[in-house]
Amino acid sequence: MSSRIVSLPHEVLLLLAGHLHGLEDFGNLSSTCKDMRSILADALPNTILRLAERQSSISFFPSSELLVAATARELGNWARKSTTNEETLAATFQGGFEALLELALLHCGLTISRLRELQAIQYSIMNPVINIIDQCVGQQWRHIPDFWSGGASDAASIAADASDTLFHLAIYGEFFAPDIETYLNGNQALPVQRPLTLATRLEYLKYCVPDEHCLHMSEEQADMAAARGVPVDPRRIVNHVGPYALHDDKSEVLSEIYDEETPNYYFDDNNELHVNPIQYGRVDENNEPRTNPANDDAFRRNPCRNNLFQNHFFDEDNEDDEFTENNWFGQNNGFNEDYGFDVDNGQGPEEPPNDNNFALVWLLDSSRWRPHWQEARQRVGEDFEATYRDIEHFTEDDPGDWRQRLWENTMLCQGLEGLGMIVPGLQDAWLERIRGWRRKIAEMAEEPRMLVLGEQVTYDYPYLFGELRICGQGFVGATQ
Repeated sequence: MSSRIVSLPHEVLLLLAGHLHGLEDFGNLSSTCKDMRSILADALPNTILRLAERQSSISFFPSSELLVAATARELGNWARKSTTNEETLAATFQGGFEALLELALLHCGLTISRLRELQAIQYSIMNPVINIIDQCVGQQWRHIPDFWSGGASDAASIAADASDTLFHLAIYGEFFAPDIETYLNGNQALPVQRPLTLATRLEYLKYCVPDEHCLHMSEEQADMAAARGVPVDPRRIVNHVGPYALHDDKSEVLSEIYDEETPNYYFDDNNELHVNPIQYGRVDENNEPRTNPANDDAFRRNPCRNNLFQNHFFDEDNEDDEFTENNWFGQNNGFNEDYGFDVDNGQGPEEPPNDNNFALVWLLDSSRWRPHWQEARQRVGEDFEATYRDIEHFTEDDPGDWRQRLWENTMLCQGLEGLGMIVPGLQDAWLERIRGWRRKIAEMAEEPRMLVLGEQVTYDYPYLFGELRICGQGFVGATQ
């Protein structure tokens, strides 16, 4: 390389690095000569992150989701420094991962060595865990023979991508694992970090793990409840932003979803909120059961949802249609002419969200998921309650074994690399930490404080299952 370029001040050359097109150009520039390689080794982590973000738009590695996962812990620690920072983070969650990456570009950084680690993690952790998730709520699971006829013991209508589900879980852990650690240490570890609030955690799950079922408490539904004198916890309300953003003709869209004559919900004489069976296609306008749904256009346009918010449609032969193409908004590239909104004509969200919340709930209880974590726990000690299952036991009146719940949740929410606990050959590196968590939990004298939001319950520590239920299942009124 020309000595005149290398002789420029190091600060100028480092500024030049920040204007490259991506990591590939950075690597090529570093390879031109020994002196340039030495100079660029001092590039700031934020410069490397910006180059990685540019590279993500033109190549497979690194993906934008991976960059969010790689910076989430640092971004969370930035938010813990002040309530103003936390409010900024919570507001950014509403824009999804794209907005989070933009915020990370302002406050975070990566090193070249960390990028090499992330590339290795893709193969050592992410690929094996994605394969497990796919067997639980993904394509492999959905292709189990006789899926709806007993072939799968946990058959359900879930449209979700296994890799998306991995990032939703991993990024939750990256953001909130430090708060679990603070809780287990009894706020005695130094320095003590101010934990992020439940409201912030719910903002992440509502907008970064988008799911149409979260719209059970949209702005319109909250207004309906308030008009009836039913208080609504503002932390539960979902705004029409980010993944739930509507087209400009909002009134037309809302007339489809929240028809005043046949709304999704209604109030009885006791001021209790109920699902409207007319809107959901179970009965007709005369309150008569629909006996032949295949010939009833109103039924075919509205999913029949049970208490686990499953979606089903009937084709012309009165058989269930493939659910991945026919949910409320239509999963066929965001448009379904027969069953969903006409996106092209302004009748729905730009990109209807998959069943991401539902997929995580189903994953956590899957008989193909739980044994991997049980194996890791058994290597350090017995379970506090061997038969415990959150989906069956966790209610305010019957919470089950809170120590078992805390232990399982702590392991689950350790971020991207924490998922290595269920990968053969990687468990050994985690055994001492798993053992330490169990010891601390066993020594706890009191059950963690419960937080009640309407009909749902969670804890004051980051408790993923409880918070998923708050965001994705039914009506949640004021905190009791």
